[in-house]
Amino acid sequence: MAEKMKETYPTNRTYELLEKLENAAEALVANAEELWGSVVPSLSPMEEIRYNWMKNPKMNDFVYVHMADRNESSINKVGIWIQTMFRPVMTQEEWGSDEAIPEEEHFLIETLDGREFPWHNVQLLRIPKDEAERRSITAEIYEEVFAK
Repeated sequence: MAEKMKETYPTNRTYELLEKLENAAEALVANAEELWGSVVPSLSPMEEIRYNWMKNPKMNDFVYVHMADRNESSINKVGIWIQTMFRPVMTQEEWGSDEAIPEEEHFLIETLDGREFPWHNVQLLRIPKDEAERRSITAEIYEEVFAK
């Protein structure tokens, strides 16, 4: 990835900043995977709230692309979900039939470096975009579990 970035971004300072951004994206991906892994197996009342919050992102949420190709750069796995499209799984010629071609869901996210990156056959998980959002989840958990 670093060599590819060097070719795309010629100045050393730009390269250094993008390398730091890639490192930050790797940390975000690692933390998102850890958070998701901690809520899925337990599903205590507290974790069920966090689980439902994460697995139901909405357009314009900050998301982590779960079940993505492990070889894909982390910088392409986190960002803002900006669009959903449905595309045929193959061309009419490849399909070889007059029947309707099945479609699959494609997601477009705006990555941390401002590019638009397409995904399909993945799950988008919502992750807190800032401290205020993290606190709102904690408040919801407290209200649901402890205030009753």
